[in-house]
Amino acid sequence: MPNTVYRRVFVCVAAVGFFVLAGISESSAGQAKKDKVKPALEVPKEPPIDGLKDGKFVKPEASAAPTSYFYAVSSNKDEFIGQGEKIAYSGDQLRVMEVKGGTKVRLGLGKKSDWELIVAPPVGGTLKVGEYLDAKRYPENGKAPGLEFKGMNRDSAKIAGKFVVWELEVVKGVVTKLAVDFIQQSEETGPPLYGVVRYNSSFK
Repeated sequence: MPNTVYRRVFVCVAAVGFFVLAGISESSAGQAKKDKVKPALEVPKEPPIDGLKDGKFVKPEASAAPTSYFYAVSSNKDEFIGQGEKIAYSGDQLRVMEVKGGTKVRLGLGKKSDWELIVAPPVGGTLKVGEYLDAKRYPENGKAPGLEFKGMNRDSAKIAGKFVVWELEVVKGVVTKLAVDFIQQSEETGPPLYGVVRYNSSFK
């Protein structure tokens, strides 16, 4: 009988020790989730477009929190698509998806987006991290990279431009990370429009 009591007490103590340890582990995991850095969804006060205005791609700085936003600006009022205005959208207004041969970013919360950006590799290629020069209007880009930014009932019959993909992650057909800078000229010779897009990105 004493031996039986001893065994029962030992089992209970062991069980209590197990659950206490398990409780500590779960608490740490829960705390880790609470301590995760919140994503930055707002458009930064100084979007990284200075290099674009000089026609250069300058790698952006790393961000402490995942960034999601869109920002574009016309070089002057004669630029057809933006017409001299700044176009800015916070991360909660971005929808990113794969399209045939490329990636599309839709801006706005309505069923019909306000603006759309498409970047794509040459036909038959796969969009990857890197620079894409001498881009033409998507989807008639053929052997050239494809690019198109349009909206507000303004579109271009022809496009000249270039873009760089700093970051791209696709999981089972779903775009989970994206960082792109681009320069577009309507009708190939018009004033340039400069833009950047970040989606769950590790870059500013």
